[in-house]
Amino acid sequence: MKFMCRRSRTYAKERYGKSSIFRAFLFGHEFVVIGSVHLAKKILSQDDFEWDLPVDTIMQIFGNGIEGSKQPYHPVFRKSMGSALNPVNLKLSLPAVQAIFEKHLSHWLEVGVMAIDQPIRAMVVEVALSVVANLNVHDSIMQRLCSLALSVQKGLVSVPLNIPGTTWYNALKLRKSYIALLKSVIGMELEMRKEMNIELESITKVTSPSCPLDTTKAILEEYAEMKRDWTNLDAIAERVLTNVVGASETTGSALFALLVAISSVPGIMEKLREEQEHVLSTYGAELSYEVLNQHMPFLDSTIREGSRVLPSTQGIFRKAGKDVVVDGIPLTKGTKLLISFNLLHALDDNFEWDPCMTVPTHVDIKDLASSFKPERWLDDSATKAPSLFSFGYGPHSCLGMRFAILEMKMALCILLRKGTWDLIRHGQGAPEFVLLPNIHLASGPAVIRIHRSPLVKKESIAL
Repeated sequence: MKFMCRRSRTYAKERYGKSSIFRAFLFGHEFVVIGSVHLAKKILSQDDFEWDLPVDTIMQIFGNGIEGSKQPYHPVFRKSMGSALNPVNLKLSLPAVQAIFEKHLSHWLEVGVMAIDQPIRAMVVEVALSVVANLNVHDSIMQRLCSLALSVQKGLVSVPLNIPGTTWYNALKLRKSYIALLKSVIGMELEMRKEMNIELESITKVTSPSCPLDTTKAILEEYAEMKRDWTNLDAIAERVLTNVVGASETTGSALFALLVAISSVPGIMEKLREEQEHVLSTYGAELSYEVLNQHMPFLDSTIREGSRVLPSTQGIFRKAGKDVVVDGIPLTKGTKLLISFNLLHALDDNFEWDPCMTVPTHVDIKDLASSFKPERWLDDSATKAPSLFSFGYGPHSCLGMRFAILEMKMALCILLRKGTWDLIRHGQGAPEFVLLPNIHLASGPAVIRIHRSPLVKKESIAL
């Protein structure tokens, strides 16, 4: 199995693997690229380095929605969002997530053969809007919201040609309609709360009847604490847009990569199905919070390995907030930094232990750090390995990490229990991934064939 850009990975490792820091040009800017796991952790743990996103198309799609990443709002943003995404709320939200996934994946089975690039994104966008943002609206309005979100998010890293018919032109045009519809939905919710005489400061004490995981409520909570104008629906809608992007783009890319990898690496799907058979027989059919988190070690390892080899976000940007010295090199205030996940995950010192596993001869991988091997995470010594960087690191790591992992586990469990799938190959050779604008196959849309083969609970027979 040859994964995305293995040659470029090997090139980067051979050229920069011995360096802790070097310079490169990206997006029209000079960056200091961090080539050391130790330095990456140090930088991500310090407040001397500020959040930065030097991609103009993303910034224009987000608009003012990124304000939660900046001072003085960032500490309050993390507190309110962290409260919304606490384990109790995650647990209570799972039935709603499962219902959406069951609906979409059942349709996949009915179709049988389909390209999964967009259907995966449609599925996670609906979860982001319905569950994460808790927009409790009629099905027809939800469908419109999902359609607008998908079109707008296609513009995030598109070529910025503002010409009718281009992805960028359509994204900017439909963004206005998307914001207008979000304003309407949020406005109706706030009007309802007014009629119920619920003060903004009391929002945190009101449990949503549809879903306890409510990041829109968390935005209003943040506004209340900062004494800001919570009636500014344009600003609230842009924050919701940004949250929906954050809750769907990376999860969709990660799930896409996992579905392709599971169908392409020999033995992975069989082991995952065997684990699901054991779970069904031991714990029953319910996909509870406890079962998903505690009783699926191989699925957990597969997701970890997917985030290592095929990270849905290719790196983290930072900017020096003041003059600093990094690894003996002075950096002036404003210097842009890139912490590249692909580079760090390919470095030998990121995985110093011997997994005691041999790479099968039919897997075209020359170095251990480029292989897709979930088994490496099952070894007891795996706890000694430095953390993965796919969800960031330290006090500013991704707040939605636990929810994203639960989503991926839920979707994969449902599909694994319903059947198997294989990738319909175009031409000879193994699939190769392209990183941008989103993870996709170099050969075109990823078309899979799903085979119905439902797993059933095996009842023990008393002798």
